[in-house]
Amino acid sequence: MLSQVLNTVLWQKKSTETQLLECINDWTASLSRHENVDVFYMDIAKAFDVVSHQKLLFKLKTYGISGKFYSWIRAFLENRSQFVSVGSSHSSEARVRSGVPQGSVLGPPLFLLYINDLPNVVRGSTVKIFADDTKIYLSRKKGLSFDALSDDIERVLSWTLENQLGVAFHKSNILHLGSSNPCYDYVFSGATIPAADVVKDLGVFVSSDLKFSDHIAKMCSKAHKMCSLIFKCFMCREHDFLVKMFKTFVRPLLEYSVTVWSPQNLEKIKEIERVQRRYTKRFPGLFEVPYLERLKILGLERLELRRVKFDLCMTFSIVKGLNVLNFDDFFRYAPLQRSTRSVARNSLLLEMPKKTLDIRSHSFSVRATRFWNFLSDTETQAPSLQSFKARLLKLDFSPLCLVNDF
Repeated sequence: MLSQVLNTVLWQKKSTETQLLECINDWTASLSRHENVDVFYMDIAKAFDVVSHQKLLFKLKTYGISGKFYSWIRAFLENRSQFVSVGSSHSSEARVRSGVPQGSVLGPPLFLLYINDLPNVVRGSTVKIFADDTKIYLSRKKGLSFDALSDDIERVLSWTLENQLGVAFHKSNILHLGSSNPCYDYVFSGATIPAADVVKDLGVFVSSDLKFSDHIAKMCSKAHKMCSLIFKCFMCREHDFLVKMFKTFVRPLLEYSVTVWSPQNLEKIKEIERVQRRYTKRFPGLFEVPYLERLKILGLERLELRRVKFDLCMTFSIVKGLNVLNFDDFFRYAPLQRSTRSVARNSLLLEMPKKTLDIRSHSFSVRATRFWNFLSDTETQAPSLQSFKARLLKLDFSPLCLVNDF
């Protein structure tokens, strides 16, 4: 029964990347309609430590969890104690009266079930929750106030009090989107929620201009430092070993939630590629070898090419219903009469979305449509995502890349 609740209510087909894609798509769509958007990022203070056991057990019953399984969860939560150990010294035990055990398998699901009814108190705004990260946003046409968002935030704050959760206002932020945004102040209980130009949202730095320049700069800086650490910490200079270290420790930094922020600016594309270019240039015997030849020798791909494939895999998942993202929110199938030649090659041809702003033209749906229409039925009709990935390996995506000179 619990597995059915978790799959339906919590995380089935969901990830940080899918949530970020939903939000960015909503925000850029609103901005393209010349609307303004305000986003409230709420920080729940000590979220996992302050969960009321009595309220949690009551909510579990409302989800239909009962009998022995309910008794087992209650026994898991109750009669816990803790103490501090330093060397051979130990403090006296203290009874744990709230919170879900962190580091346990059940801890995160129980917390998610505890806050699952939070969206029910919101009326006009949109709420997105991932673990203890919560954001509430609302779009408004120019000249209209954000009173509805303010009211919804007030309701959410009342909900946190009823559920014995605290909000850290100094860690919470308001992100104002839109060139004509009036940038209202949001004041609650005498505290003004600070406005921010850049907010870290599920590991991605989102700026008020939605261009992700800050995220790319921070990510590349971290990746360059990691490359230096690899050469500093390991004596081995064998090519296979250094490639494995790059794939393990560096590339994940450069590709986390990449479909959300993948750049279309030439300088940003080169800035990211520079990480791999500089790293491989330090390989013994490859200093004078041109970058593209080095990649062939090492069996690596350009990072821009990999981002194209990430976009395509996400598109395939949306088209085939393999994740939580709604196809109609991102794409439209192209009318058959548009391009007879293309339709004959790809029966799932997508229509290029309308884009009135530069921000929208760089968004995932526009990029992905261009990449997807490059494919044929051989790829788009693949029976599974793994099969789709395998078929992509046979294609040359260089014509889709914006940078081909290094």
